Amino acid sequence: MPDRTALLFPSQGSYLPEVLRPLAAAHPAVGDVLTAVDHAATQYGCAPVTPVLLQPRAPSLEELLDRDPETLQLAIFATSLAVHTVITEVHGVQADVLVGHSMGEVTALVAAGVYTVGDGAGIICLRSRAMRDHGGSGSQVAVGLSAERTAHLLGVLALDDLQIAAVNGPRQTVVSGTDDSVDLLSDAASAIGVAQARVPWPYLSHNHLMAAAAQELGESVALIPASPLHGRIYSPVYGRFLRDEDDFPQLIAGHLTRTVDFLGAVRWLHARGCDTFVEGGAGRVLTNFVHEATGLAHTVALLDQPVDLTGFEAAASTLPGFRPDSAAATSPLTAAPEPGADDLEPARAATGPTALPEWDELLAELRRMYAEETEAPEDLIEFDMDLESELGVDSLTQLSLFARAARRYGRAEPPKSLRITDYSTLADLADLLRRMDAA
Repeated sequence: MPDRTALLFPSQGSYLPEVLRPLAAAHPAVGDVLTAVDHAATQYGCAPVTPVLLQPRAPSLEELLDRDPETLQLAIFATSLAVHTVITEVHGVQADVLVGHSMGEVTALVAAGVYTVGDGAGIICLRSRAMRDHGGSGSQVAVGLSAERTAHLLGVLALDDLQIAAVNGPRQTVVSGTDDSVDLLSDAASAIGVAQARVPWPYLSHNHLMAAAAQELGESVALIPASPLHGRIYSPVYGRFLRDEDDFPQLIAGHLTRTVDFLGAVRWLHARGCDTFVEGGAGRVLTNFVHEATGLAHTVALLDQPVDLTGFEAAASTLPGFRPDSAAATSPLTAAPEPGADDLEPARAATGPTALPEWDELLAELRRMYAEETEAPEDLIEFDMDLESELGVDSLTQLSLFARAARRYGRAEPPKSLRITDYSTLADLADLLRRMDAA
């Protein structure tokens, strides 16, 4: 089944003063997020973010960039998690896939339950510190060219320190490097009539010159405990869905040296049925990129300015699964995805284990689900076929499908300790469902 709705978590620049105040006033869950972030920030030697996000006459983006870029990063992280918490916990919306741009990938890992809110805030502090201590005199510039034409321009300049940092859209590519080299690139772009603008961030990132900082960051993050994924994350750095066996500290460290292909992520998801992209933070930077990349996808900016609570809820009400006044049944930071928008069969009423269908019918239903996910003909899927090695279904997808089957038949949510790879065939999964308690 296709992922229909993607929730996007932004990075630097996605900050609007006071934009979170209406949500914080209406929903105590926002205060819980901010409290956890503030507590972790203090432990890691950073300033709390609540005064910045909620005080009247809050500092502007330019002011924070100039005097406190570390707090700015925490504010962007906290805002995104507050948005995610409200739409999931209060309004029952569960996105099919999470996508983080650069630092936003840390937010996605928290939203998918890999890290706690506090640990995620600690990672942001460690990340900011690594860039501050090792960033040198580097900077970034956005040029109005495709990635291919930008790479050609860099080849002409032949400056070893210049690197494509991010591919944001069909005609926006960000390049990072030392200040002197970025100046030369800007001059060259202007000389050939190409629009360009400096990215307002004081430290070098997404550049091979940050290798020492990346190693230090990876070693620090490796000390923070991680849990299995409880949601689907598509990584613009890896160019694929993340898996439980991925090295998440190295993914986070890689943000300092590797390119973010956001355009590639959007096009890949859109080509496979994702038709709604939601800005999970302040402003509409990422959804603007989506519009440029696809032209057709539905985009939703939840905290665009000016905004009030009515405006936020009006935007959120366009999302699949929106409930006006009820809390979702599961925790916002550990919930598995709800059934896809094209899963049209209603859930079966279940009062106990006997509510399951007969064995043959249950096997047939599981086979149908896996056939839809893999786009393989049903008659080629055997009940004793190994789902990963023979059918190519990764463990995260298996867990998501099994959780959906459990909900359909009124079974309790699978425990976090469940090793889905221990149940390698459809027959194994059917037997597990028969032995599970009713919800």
